[in-house]
Amino acid sequence: MKNSEIHNGLERGEIRNFLAKSLIDATVRSNNNRPSSVPYDEKRGLESLIRNAEFQIEYWKRYVEIHKQIQAIEQLIYLSNWQEFDVSDETIKDNPGGWMSFIGTEKEYNNLLKTIKTNK
Repeated sequence: MKNSEIHNGLERGEIRNFLAKSLIDATVRSNNNRPSSVPYDEKRGLESLIRNAEFQIEYWKRYVEIHKQIQAIEQLIYLSNWQEFDVSDETIKDNPGGWMSFIGTEKEYNNLLKTIKTNK
């Protein structure tokens, strides 16, 4: 089963896809978020230190923004009485980012696994 098909036929499947893809995007952004820096230059001394501090501030602003998004997505999942399940080993990865979690109840997750095993 293709990763993009895991929510097909489920109630609010498009919302589940959106939440799963949003988690991918936020996680990729988090993994790629790196602080920039400039080498210390004795001639510029304090100027170099200030610039590096500004880079650190920008990094932490991005970090907070990304993790607030992840928290909001997780809250939406929780408020819908769903959970996030890793199905990366059972599905064919056809999404940008390479994987997508199954969003649903434990019963729906178990049914998905049965369907995948039946169709292999």
